[in-house]
Amino acid sequence: MSNIEIINGPERRVGDYIRKALKEAVDCRIATAYVTKGGLAVIGEHIGPILERNGSVSFIHGADGRVTSPDALKQLANLNMCYPGMTYRVHPNVQAHERLFHPKMYFAADNHGKFVSILGSSNTTSKGLTENVEVNIVIRGSHHDPEFQQCSSSFDTLMGNYGSVEPTAEWICKYEHIYNLHRQVEQKHITQQLADLYDSLCEPISQQESWVPKTQDECILKAVQELVRDGGLGKYASLKQIYKRARVIAVANNLKYKETNWKASVRSSLNINTVGGYTSGKDWYERVGGVGARTGKYRLSEGGRLYAPQR
Repeated sequence: MSNIEIINGPERRVGDYIRKALKEAVDCRIATAYVTKGGLAVIGEHIGPILERNGSVSFIHGADGRVTSPDALKQLANLNMCYPGMTYRVHPNVQAHERLFHPKMYFAADNHGKFVSILGSSNTTSKGLTENVEVNIVIRGSHHDPEFQQCSSSFDTLMGNYGSVEPTAEWICKYEHIYNLHRQVEQKHITQQLADLYDSLCEPISQQESWVPKTQDECILKAVQELVRDGGLGKYASLKQIYKRARVIAVANNLKYKETNWKASVRSSLNINTVGGYTSGKDWYERVGGVGARTGKYRLSEGGRLYAPQR
């Protein structure tokens, strides 16, 4: 009867489990979406010895042009050329219309009728095997257990279907060109705006975005929240935009305001409630360029991003 264990990384690194399984293996099968030279360094020391003792290694992975590295392909292709017990296939995930090859399966069987199969989220990359937050299932059993045949059949399906190829030197050269082109494009065209947008995905967001403002200060905060979130402005809003949006929100919520001093009162509210300002307020905003800057641009502090009144 098979034993099943669930392991969570990085506290329990799946790379350690794979190395242990491969140490006594005579049959190794690996299917993974991405493979890098660093990933092979984590488990590769045991792949060569399996082949040297006339065991078998089957390895199939995706080639996306970005993560999977040409160095890893060259290393595996060299093993494929040198050892008759090596079977190597690649699924070319380099076109938008291609079906994505995305399994993560590590299978090892020894000469004593035992097997280990590891299935989960970890790719054959250094971080995937040692550092990332991952979840994997470790199945241990004998060749007589139904899980052995199920894992074996599943791998055979991955290996034999879905348009995989045995990469030649010419194929790897073409792939390396694609990989290098992707890296050049990324280096030249990742702008600061895009970097800021990615950063914004890591910021805490309010879970109560539909809250209704009841005061002028809340009206202005609501305006900045909406502008930053919905206006395509990246991380900040300008005074001119805040004037207009806050007025619309005030009217929509039947809040009275004086047209003659509206702009001055908005500026005053922003200054009072800016982190590090001269008057102690709510610390809802940060002025772009620093407290003393005259940029007229404001971004939300963590307090401003998360604010929603408890009424």
